Amino acid sequence: MHCFAEVGTKMVELPAILLLSKAGVKKRNRNLKPLLEVEGQSDHELILNAKNRGFFKKQKPYYK
Repeated sequence: MHCFAEVGTKMVELPAILLLSKAGVKKRNRNLKPLLEVEGQSDHELILNAKNRGFFKKQKPYYK
């Protein structure tokens, strides 16, 4: 199973994509910020920092 969220996906939509509760998504978000040294910054900064560190790989296009 592949879990891909598009750019601009809202936090409330993530539980359906990731199969986690809303509280679970928020908890992971809160725990990742200190690890990636972006405490007190936006979620966007968290994503950019994670991308720069190589936590995301490029997604191959999906064709039916």
